[in-house]
Amino acid sequence: MNLTIELVPRSSWGNNVRSMITAMEWDIVRHECYRRAGYECEICGSSVGRLHCHEVFDFEPPDQQVLIRFRALCEQCHEVKHFGRASIMNREEAAKIWLAHVNCWNDHEVKEHILEAFMEWHHRNRIHWKLDLSYLHKFMKGTP
Repeated sequence: MNLTIELVPRSSWGNNVRSMITAMEWDIVRHECYRRAGYECEICGSSVGRLHCHEVFDFEPPDQQVLIRFRALCEQCHEVKHFGRASIMNREEAAKIWLAHVNCWNDHEVKEHILEAFMEWHHRNRIHWKLDLSYLHKFMKGTP
């Protein structure tokens, strides 16, 4: 599976599942995510270091940003997913290197992917997205 950049549209900045549920509920979600992934990064397979629980969204016209799953990622793969944040944190070069490494890409392929990701981001920023977190309710079904 290729590692890809998933830039968050401006209208969704700060809107993540972790900030919308209790700490106990988030712990349930993330630990189940890690367990389902066999405690390995679902992209690069690393079992070294701390895992992150990444939210995966689908963007459905006209304005629905739908949570479709959670994915266990290592710190490096998660940093690439949030490349915009990595850039702000002065980690852009490290993220580029990891993106190239995981995908076995050359510099040109990395630059092309970054360009495509930002073009998609600019397109998505024209819309004020409404979050659909119904997947979370199914995921949390039966928990105390």
